[in-house]
Amino acid sequence: MNKPVNRQFRTSVIVMIAVVVIVLLASVLSTIAWKPCGVSQDENGIIVHLNIKDIVIPAEEIDSIVPYPAKSHTIRLCGIGTRSVKVGLFQNEQIGKFDCYVTTFSNAVVIYRKDKRPVVVSVDDPEIWKELGQ
Repeated sequence: MNKPVNRQFRTSVIVMIAVVVIVLLASVLSTIAWKPCGVSQDENGIIVHLNIKDIVIPAEEIDSIVPYPAKSHTIRLCGIGTRSVKVGLFQNEQIGKFDCYVTTFSNAVVIYRKDKRPVVVSVDDPEIWKELGQ
């Protein structure tokens, strides 16, 4: 009688370990895939470069670009992230809900768009991007 219970227990442990490993691998792979690699600008607008694809914000959608508010409480509503990558839908009291593609908030800018949620991205020099948005 003890042997079937012991076998079921082992099977349950193996399944739980497999699920944990799969979830951790999926988390790591999605973080690597969606990691922001940079931001550039061309005649079409602003391009957010991610490992998996590029996101284009058309120039006609851009209302303004301002530095990210330094002392604002931000929460993640949906998305992925680690210490060095934050991607997804976030919210804070000053901006409201926004799409986020940052490696660090300290050098981020907010791109306000007409009739759409703002986008927050990391840039090398926030002051240059602030000038572009005016």
